Amino acid sequence: MYYREDEWKKNKIPADIATWEELAEVGAKLHEKTGQSLGMVSTGDNTSITNQFL
Repeated sequence: MYYREDEWKKNKIPADIATWEELAEVGAKLHEKTGQSLGMVSTGDNTSITNQFL
C-alpha cells in the first residue's frame, strides 16, 4: 500500500497498520477528530478495479 507519509505524520497515523480492520478503526478515529477520511484507489486491470467495489 502506498500512502502520503507527510499526511500520515501530520495526523499521527501509524505506518505499521497490520489489518484492514485496524485501518478502518484508524480511519474512523481520524474522521471523528478532523472530518477527513482515508481512501483507497485501485490500480491495475479491470478485475482489480471491480474487486475494490465488491
